[in-house]
Order: sequence, then C-alpha cells, then structure tokens
Amino acid sequence: MLYARYQIGESVASIATFVIRTIREDDRFCLAQAVVECKSYQQAKKYLFITAESIYNKEALTQCVYQTVGDIAICPNLKLLERNKKTIGLKVAPEILKSWGKSLEEVIKDALENSPRLYPARYYNFLKALFMDKYRGEDFMEKGNSSVLLDGDMDKCISTAILQHGAAAIFYPGVCRKICETLEAESLYLAFTSVHEVMVSAVSADLPVTEIRRRLQNGSNPLKTPEEKLTEEVYCYDGKSNCIRLASGEGKVFQCE
Repeated sequence: MLYARYQIGESVASIATFVIRTIREDDRFCLAQAVVECKSYQQAKKYLFITAESIYNKEALTQCVYQTVGDIAICPNLKLLERNKKTIGLKVAPEILKSWGKSLEEVIKDALENSPRLYPARYYNFLKALFMDKYRGEDFMEKGNSSVLLDGDMDKCISTAILQHGAAAIFYPGVCRKICETLEAESLYLAFTSVHEVMVSAVSADLPVTEIRRRLQNGSNPLKTPEEKLTEEVYCYDGKSNCIRLASGEGKVFQCE
C-alpha cells in the first residue's frame, strides 16, 4: 500500500510521517511508552490511583503492594492507557516500589491525592440513573454542589465518574467529611456492594448495624463476578477520629486525609 502511494507521486517524507503517526497511535506502542515513562517516580505520580480489593481475592493481590483496613486491601495502581473508556492499569509491585525508592505509605498518599483527578468521586441518584441514559452521577465535592447529596434516598450511592472501582472513592481525601457535613451526621455506615460502589448512610440511634448488613446482603448483585465482590462486612467512618474502620471496631483503621 505504501509503495503504491509512492508510485503515484507521494513523497517519502509524507509516507514516513504517516508510518510514524500510525505506530504512535498503536496501543502497544503507547503502552510500552507509558511503562518506560513510569520508571521515574516524578513522572509516575500523575498516573497513580487507588483501587479497593478483597483481601481474599488472591489473584488481584498477587505480586502487588497494598494497605489493609478490615478485609479490604487499598492498592496503588498506575494508569497506563485508556481507550474507549476502558483503562489498562498496573498494580504497583514490590519491585516497582523499590526502584522508586519510596515507602508504601508515601505512594498510597500520592495515589489518594491524584485519584480524584483521574477518576472523580460521584453521587448517584437512583431515579436519575433509572431514567437518564447518559447519567454519570453528580459532583458533590465541587464547592457549592454538596446539596445534591440531599436528593433521593437516605442511602447514598458513591462511585466514580466511570462507574469503575468506585468503592475506592470513599477513601479519597475529604469525601467522608463532606458527606458528614452535608447530612449533618457525626459518623457514617459504609456498605460496599461491590468494588465499584459503596452505599453510605448516616449513623443514627434508630439504624442498627444489623439493618445495614441486611441492606448490604439485599443490595449485592448475585450476578456480579467473584472478582467484583469486595466485602460482606459493614464499615464505619468515624467523624471524630476521621478514620474508616470495621463497624465492629476490630482490626486496622484507615486514617483519612
């Protein structure tokens, strides 16, 4: 094809430009380029984001670093490529962490700060999601927008703008505190129905953990794959201590920013 273009008079320089552009647009080239770029931590920082995985999902956690809270693993990831709203990511392995010369705590902190830029947290109103085809949630973190959380049901569905790995959004800096302030609550119940979303309710005297657990069991879609399951435990955001922990109070806590 290229020779035919040359035969009808197209210059070698023009053909070379076409070839180079085609190679650069190829996903494999872009992917390899992204991997090379991420060797430098200063370059890699802008691609960092977090995901939440079940500690029992051994396949997802194979050869990667993570921090735990209860039975949830908080994993730093690198966004390498995005095509047609599909992301190709890479979990940070111990070897990568070592090559950067950074601690796990520092990398997770940077990933948490960068995640809202890559995958912003969103509130999803069930009625709007049901009747609006292109509905992609509402930005409650933007200044002056938090009142959107007062619409809809008492249980608030939090995810990301792409509805992928949305459970991690509740760990973003300031998210739980903003929800508490808007709902005028001191603490929150967190029911993770999958790795993609979390149901949030204000803690109150007439809402026991058993009721949240019942809602969690009813809200978990049995058609979801085992990889999408996060936890059967109910979690709590403690507004006084600004941390996320198991509602039972057991195990490690996640200190929010």
